[in-house]
Amino acid sequence: MNPAKDYYQILGILPTAEDVVVRAAFRALAQRYHPDRFKGDSEEANARMRDIIEAHTTLCDPTRRKAYDQSRSSGSSRAAGEPLDDSFEVEHFRLFAEKLQSWGYDQASIVAALRGRGASPPAAEKLAQLVAPNL
Repeated sequence: MNPAKDYYQILGILPTAEDVVVRAAFRALAQRYHPDRFKGDSEEANARMRDIIEAHTTLCDPTRRKAYDQSRSSGSSRAAGEPLDDSFEVEHFRLFAEKLQSWGYDQASIVAALRGRGASPPAAEKLAQLVAPNL
């Protein structure tokens, strides 16, 4: 466990993500960056896989995850469990909403999916209107 690395960012998830989300993110990234499948520099693939595996190993074990979260928050004034940065969450939700829109989701479905991910109702509605204004 390396508190200097942001395991949540490596896996592309929020600090409040459930175990199911951690495992799904790991699987998707492992398929993408597996050295046998990656169509790029093999050293880059190996380095990414090391980081992905390290993040997954830490975040899937409740004891390790709690210790990691405590070590991350010990250097800052924020309470454990609070979002790291509001702009990070907004950007995360915006990217998710854009992906849903590209898959053909309508505004109501985007709002429901964002709410399922933990976005507040006003934020979910605003993001859905921004990414799918005519739907």
